[in-house]
Order: sequence, then C-alpha cells, then structure tokens
Amino acid sequence: YIPTNTITKESNFTLVNKNANTQKLIYAFDTQKEKHGFLNQSGEFVIKPTYDGLFQENDLFYYTETQKGNEEDFIREVYFLDNENEQLVKIPDIQSVTAVTKTCVFVEKDDKKALWNEECKAITPYMYDWISAVEGSEKIIRIVTNNKYGLIDTKGHTVLPANYSAISDFTNGRALVKKGWDAVMFIDETGKQVIPLTQYSQADEFSEGLAVVVNKNNKYGFIDVNGNTV
Repeated sequence: YIPTNTITKESNFTLVNKNANTQKLIYAFDTQKEKHGFLNQSGEFVIKPTYDGLFQENDLFYYTETQKGNEEDFIREVYFLDNENEQLVKIPDIQSVTAVTKTCVFVEKDDKKALWNEECKAITPYMYDWISAVEGSEKIIRIVTNNKYGLIDTKGHTVLPANYSAISDFTNGRALVKKGWDAVMFIDETGKQVIPLTQYSQADEFSEGLAVVVNKNNKYGFIDVNGNTV
C-alpha cells in the first residue's frame, strides 16, 4: 500500500492487514528482521518491528503466543492497538479475546462473557454465555444467555431482550426472529421490527428479495421484504 500523496520508495516489508485504509496504523511484517510492527500511512514504522508471532484478532486487538513446556502449552498475551498514541498496549490479566466486529471483541471471565469496545473498555457486565456478530450488520450483536437469544448494539445497549430461540443473520436487509418453533418477526439492520409474522406459523430467511412463509393452515406462500404477499 503506497499512498498517492507520498514519494514512492522501496521498502522491505510485507503488509499483513488487507484493510489498510480502515485504521490509522497498518499491521506489517519486516522481512529483514522477521518481526511484526505497525506502519503509518506514509509507510514508516511507527511501532517498531519487535514482535515475534503477533496475531491479529481484529483491527484493534492482537495477541502473542509463547511456548511454555510441551508443544501444546502456550502463554498468551493480549494487546490493544492505540491508533491515536501510536502504541501497542498490553492488556493485563487477559489471556484471550475473540473478535465480534472489526473493532469489538468479547472477553471471558468465570465462564461468562463481556463485550469490549474500540476504546478497550468492557461495556457490558460478564453475563453472557456467548457473543457473536450478526452477519450483514455492523450495528448490532447477537448475545446468548440461558439458551435464549437477544441483540445488543456496539454501545452495549439492549436492542432485543434475550427472550428468543433463534435470530438469523441478515439477508436482503432482514433477519428472522423465532420464539420456540414459531416465527415471530423480521427485523431490519437496526433491530427494529419491520414485518410482524402473527398470521404465519413459520418463515424462512429471505433470498433474492423473497421469503417463504407458512400460514396457520399449513399453506405455503412468499412475501417480499416489506411483508407484502407475493
């Protein structure tokens, strides 16, 4: 990656992050020193390449693994990329993070998980059994507690309480929400109900703008993304 407003020069590094323009610093590998570091947008190492085996979890969270004892025993250290101060900061007392979005991760403690944000802060309590991305949306996140599904946003605010048996990913801008075996509604990418399914017992996810629905008499048909019968 060479910005157009700089002088082209030969550089001995290999870019690791394929999305260089989404953040201020660029994850890179120095091929001479065989170490990882971070470049600025001018292609200069501002975080020196001193890290062995630095792994990227998402745009902001990284980790290293150091072998201890036998081959399956590792010590893991977790780091946060502080773009503004151009520092890679070790997070104390945290052994693992799992990517949820490009900038958010979940951290586990006592078998419960909390969402951490782009400021390296826990924005929910350690209360969830699982946290995962909802494909098709960067605004909301799927949470699981006591085998029930719900949604929160990237600020940790509740979008849908954890009262549902399933929440699908987004297709055609719609996600299907179920309670038990029954389809309850389709929501949009903000988590707002856009198609209530009170007249149907079942529904499938959208594909090419249409979704199969089943009425109370076990008859099948199609609706569009606005809920109109097709």
